Amino acid sequence: MIKLCRLGAGLAAAVAGPWLWAAAALAEAAYNPIRPTAETETITLTGHDLTIDQVVEIARGGAKVTLSPEARTRSADAYGLLLEAATEGVAVYWFNRG
Repeated sequence: MIKLCRLGAGLAAAVAGPWLWAAAALAEAAYNPIRPTAETETITLTGHDLTIDQVVEIARGGAKVTLSPEARTRSADAYGLLLEAATEGVAVYWFNRG
């Protein structure tokens, strides 16, 4: 049984090895370091019109983020619903149920 397990592990390593190396090489080639070039910019999130370029400015450029008044109200309303559900014993996945 032990020899069979070692053979299986060796076979798995032999098969997966080249794929893991290729994935690591691809990930290394695609890596772009973060440069805080947009740290003086502020992007207002409304919940409706975020562009990919804005996501990149936030994630890679270090742009600051703020919520629009409408988005802040929707967020507060949603949080209030979660608290109300918890008070009434309603099951809410990832809030009061695992």
